Amino acid sequence: MNDYETLYSDEGIYGTLTYGSPFVCKGLKCAVYLTQFGKLEGKKILCVGSGNGYEAVWFIKQGYDVTVLEMYHPDLAILKGKQVKGFAQNLPFDDQAFDLYFCCEMMEHVPEELNIPILKEAKRVSKEVFFTIADRDDPPYHTHINIHDMPYWYRLFKDLGFEFINVQCAGKLPLVAVGTICLCGWGDGTIIHARH
Repeated sequence: MNDYETLYSDEGIYGTLTYGSPFVCKGLKCAVYLTQFGKLEGKKILCVGSGNGYEAVWFIKQGYDVTVLEMYHPDLAILKGKQVKGFAQNLPFDDQAFDLYFCCEMMEHVPEELNIPILKEAKRVSKEVFFTIADRDDPPYHTHINIHDMPYWYRLFKDLGFEFINVQCAGKLPLVAVGTICLCGWGDGTIIHARH
């Protein structure tokens, strides 16, 4: 079993330039995409499993009301008072408390038996969800213990009653860069943006 507190600490792998930095953070790229093209309804966002919090910081700087749920929290002044330590399968929030549940690159790290409880909680506390989920191992760390392809996740979300806004495999998202629109992509994983 991995020691997730150590993995997510300042000395852990998620704080390095190759794993979890803003240069490789899919969550940050997705947050930028949603604020540029996503037409987000409402202003309350729950960031779940956001590691170093880059996407939460981005949303805050764009004027959104952000709460972060994570087991390890970076010591950033901008996140003070916005961080909650907890588990995604048992959220300490009221029904429909958030407009968006934002979760990038977390589901592959949790045991498979938590998939349905986590998605039910996401549905309970928010009007809309955005997930990216890796579909391959992450050597040499091997922290991905819940690996499935896009059809698996599509069926799971559909069976739980989600209505899809955007579903992609090996996703490509448009981003505005230096005044031009470019496609930002990566060669693996699933993107699911849905409402219920």
